[in-house]
Amino acid sequence: MRTVKAGDALQTAARQRPEWGGWLALLDAVRQAAADPGWAGAVPRPLEDRAPDAPLLAGTAASVDAGRVRHWVHHLLATAAARGGAAATLERARTLEPLALLAASVESDAARVEALAAAAGIAAPPLGAVVSLVAMPLLHACARALGPGVPVTWRAGYCPICGAWPTLAEARGLERTRRLRCGRCGGDWHGSGFAAPSATPATMRASAPWCPGIRRRRSESKPARCAGAT
Repeated sequence: MRTVKAGDALQTAARQRPEWGGWLALLDAVRQAAADPGWAGAVPRPLEDRAPDAPLLAGTAASVDAGRVRHWVHHLLATAAARGGAAATLERARTLEPLALLAASVESDAARVEALAAAAGIAAPPLGAVVSLVAMPLLHACARALGPGVPVTWRAGYCPICGAWPTLAEARGLERTRRLRCGRCGGDWHGSGFAAPSATPATMRASAPWCPGIRRRRSESKPARCAGAT
C-alpha cells in the first residue's frame, strides 16, 4: 500500500480541483501550524476532579503565547484574503484581537464570531470559516500530549480530549476494531458497536462547555490575560 503525505495530497487536490484552492490553502496552513512544536507549551494539565464522562480538557485553561497566536491568526487571515472575492475583506479582521478569535474558535462561539465580524465591518460567514480553523494547532498539540492519557474504558461518542464530535470512523486491523477520529483535535478513540455516536444530553453539551479557556502567557511585550470558557 502506498502512503501519501498530507501535503502532497493537498497539492494534488488543488491541481485537480482548482475551485477548491482557497480552502485547500487554509487546510495546508493548518497542517503546517499543527506540526509546530511551539504549541506544546500551551497544553493544560487535566483536572483530577473532572467528571468521569468529561473530556481531558474539561475545566482547564490554556496559557498561550500572545505573539505566536497573533502571527498564526494574521497568517491564516492573509492566506484566506489572498484568494480574493468575498474573502478579500478578511484583511480588515487583522484589527481584531487575535486572542478573541482564538477563544471564539476554541468555544465554537458563533455569536461571538458575528459580533467580531460586525466590529471589523465584514461579513460573518467568511470570518466564521477561518475562525473554525484557528484553534486547530493548539488542539492538535493537546491531543499529542494528552492522547496517551485517554481512559481505555472511554466509549462515549464525543472526543475524550476536547469533547467535539468525530468526523471519521474506521475499522482497523484484522480484528476490524472500530476507531473514531475527532474533527478538531485529531483525537483517536475506541468506538463500540457499529451504530453512529448517540446524541445524549452529555454529547449535546460537550463541544463548547468542555473546551479549555484561553489565557495570555506572560511575554516580553505585554503581560495580560484573556479569559475564555472554563
